[in-house]
Parts: sequence; structure tokens; C-alpha cells
Amino acid sequence: MNPTRVKLLVGGAIILAAFGYLFISGMGASQVYYLTVSEFQDQSAMLTPGEPFRISGRVHPGSVERADNGLDLAFTVYDPEAETATLRVAYHGVVPDTFMENSEVVVEGSLDGPVFAAHTLLAKCPSKYEGLGDEMDRKEAHEAEGIADPLLDADSTGL
Repeated sequence: MNPTRVKLLVGGAIILAAFGYLFISGMGASQVYYLTVSEFQDQSAMLTPGEPFRISGRVHPGSVERADNGLDLAFTVYDPEAETATLRVAYHGVVPDTFMENSEVVVEGSLDGPVFAAHTLLAKCPSKYEGLGDEMDRKEAHEAEGIADPLLDADSTGL
């Protein structure tokens, strides 16, 4: 085999290995575990303090506490499959418009003592295909919090 060709193959293999290493190490660093509230509580004894997690659950009705500055929020999430599994969450940042009591949320952060300190709050977008009962629940939740909901104030047919 030609020495120039061997050098090119070895150089190409080294470059390919370097890109592969960077890809795999980048994927591992950005990966965050996704758990339900009950799964998180089951594993809480084995958690490393400050370890990042994503937790999915529903906002417990009556648990939302908003600060006057509009950026600090505390609430309790629960697992719909095991309603006794609850977790207190503290969040600082812009609150999504779709955030309300009993809505599905995903919080990302880490456990800070008994409270989950979230740096990301994602609220499930309500579907325009929800039943009338769901729309009424949303309207009541928004009215209780004093929030105007243009989706509910518009014609309910969506036309």
C-alpha cells in the first residue's frame, strides 16, 4: 500500500474518532433524567445533592404562591398516578402563560433540601380539542388567579 494513502487513512481515522468522542461526550453532558414525582421520591435516597433532574407532574390545586415581583413562584407538583407523591417546587423566572393549577408541568433543576429548585419550568399547552369540561376548569382557574385567557374569551368554536 502506498505510504501517502496510509497517512491519509490514519489521519481520517483520527479525525473521525475525535468527532465521535466530542459527539458522545456532548450528548452525555446535556442529558437530564426525566422522572415522575413518585419515581423521583423513590430514588431520592440515592441522589447526589445538586444533580440535575427533570420531573413531570401536575400542579396541585391551591398550592401556587406568587411573589409580588412576578418572577418568584412556589407550588407543589403531584403524580396523577400516585396522588400522595408530592414535591414542593421553587422557581425564579418568567412563568409560562399556560401555567395554572392542575396543569401538567415539567420542571428541571435539582433538590435543595426539601424543595426542588427549578431553573426551567415548562407547562403543557392546552389542546384546542379539549372537552368543554376542561375549558370550564381552565376558565375557573384563570378567573381565580385574575388572568385573562384570550383562548377562552374568543368564540368557543375556534372559527
